[in-house]
Amino acid sequence: MKDSTLAKLEASLPSGWEMFVQDDEITIRRKAEIWALFENRINAPVSRESAEARAERIRKNGQKSICRFVFRIEKKWTTEKIKEARESNESLLKAAGALPRKYGIVGFLDEHLSRKGELVFIGKTEDDKKRIDAYRKERESLLAGFIKIPDCTTEKYSLFLLRKEGMEDDLHIIHPEEASREMYAIQSRLHELCGTSR
Repeated sequence: MKDSTLAKLEASLPSGWEMFVQDDEITIRRKAEIWALFENRINAPVSRESAEARAERIRKNGQKSICRFVFRIEKKWTTEKIKEARESNESLLKAAGALPRKYGIVGFLDEHLSRKGELVFIGKTEDDKKRIDAYRKERESLLAGFIKIPDCTTEKYSLFLLRKEGMEDDLHIIHPEEASREMYAIQSRLHELCGTSR
């Protein structure tokens, strides 16, 4: 696969990483395994744990895993195709946003349960529940037409992120820590080289 952008990315990978294409997917992965521990650290106090104790805890309670990015690849989308997909998606979102009013369920919105993004409507009567179900079905049908826009574009290809594993975040801690740092560096380099289509 000859692509100058991907060649630059591959040349910049940290030692111990590889990039390969199989069928319609490109994988960028660390050859050595890591340990990953699920741990909700949202609003958690700052840890005073030593690096050694942290590593031991991750190995004891975590799971072996790998660091990797997996992208689906397609022939490079044109600017016009991306523009059309965006416009179509915006139209679908606008239509979906009008559905609560169409079904007369605006007053059933539970703001507390809706805080995490998805709108939650709670009805009291059977008629309320039927209208909410009809809303959900039409919304689901509308959003089924949503077009996934490439996450980034190279010289010849459009890339769609399928999986990203092995990065430390608010819900995971990784050992060795440098594996996660390398992933963040690769992600940054990828955006630098490919930009983003969003």
